[in-house]
Amino acid sequence: MTEPLLSVRNLSKRFGGVVANDDISFDISAGELVSIIGPNGAGKSTLFKIICGVTPPRSKPGPDSGQIRFRGMTTNGYPAHRMCKRGLALVFQETEPLKGMTALENAAIGALVRTDSFYEALEHGRTALERVGLAHRADVMVDELTLAERRRLEMGRALATEPVLLLLDETMAGLTPTEVQASIELVRGIAEAGVTVILIEHVLQAVMAISQRIIVLDRGRKIADGSPEEVVADPQVISAYLGGEFANA
Repeated sequence: MTEPLLSVRNLSKRFGGVVANDDISFDISAGELVSIIGPNGAGKSTLFKIICGVTPPRSKPGPDSGQIRFRGMTTNGYPAHRMCKRGLALVFQETEPLKGMTALENAAIGALVRTDSFYEALEHGRTALERVGLAHRADVMVDELTLAERRRLEMGRALATEPVLLLLDETMAGLTPTEVQASIELVRGIAEAGVTVILIEHVLQAVMAISQRIIVLDRGRKIADGSPEEVVADPQVISAYLGGEFANA
C-alpha cells in the first residue's frame, strides 16, 4: 500500500491553557485537492504552521504530541526552511511581498531554495509568474499590485520553490466574486499540473466548487472528513459552522 504524501497522527498543540489543536489525525494522498474549514479560532492556521515548521511566538517547535510524516519521513520539529526543501510550501493568510522589489524579484526569492544562481532563480521566478497569470506584471513594483495580484504573487513565490504539496491559508479572502472565480480556476490548474493542494478557506463557494474532500475543525478537533456532499449534510458540521442556510436547505 502506498504511504500517504502527508500523514498527521494524534497531533496536539497548546499555548498555555489554550488547546489550539486537539488529537487531530488525517492523511493526504498525492494528487488530492483538500479543503480545511471551520469557525474562526478552530485551529486551522495553527495546524498549517505546525505541519510546515513555522514556530509560533513563545512556543517550542513542532507539535506537543503526535506525529507528522511527510514524504515517508517523520518531520516533527523540522524548521520551515527544511520542510520547504523537502517540497512543502505554505502561502500565509497575510500578503507580505518584499518591499522595494518587483514581482519577478519577489518570485525569484522563492526559487533560491533550489539554486544558488540568481540568474536561474529569475528564470524560475518568471515561469512561476506565468503559472499564476502575472507574467505581464513581472517588472512592476509590488507596491503597485492590487490585492488580487499580491495574492497571486504569494502563490507564485511558493510555486517557485517547486513544491509537491502546497498549503494555501485563506488566499481568497477579500477578493471580489469575479476574482474568487479566477482564483478557483488558478488553484484547480495548479492541482491539475501535479501539485497536491490543501487550502483553508471561508469562501464556501470556492470550497464546494474545488474540493475533492473537506476536513472540518471545531475548537481544535476534527469533527468531519469526507466528500463535500457528505460534509454539508453532517448535522455536527451544520451546528458548528454552516448554520441555518444549510440546515434548512
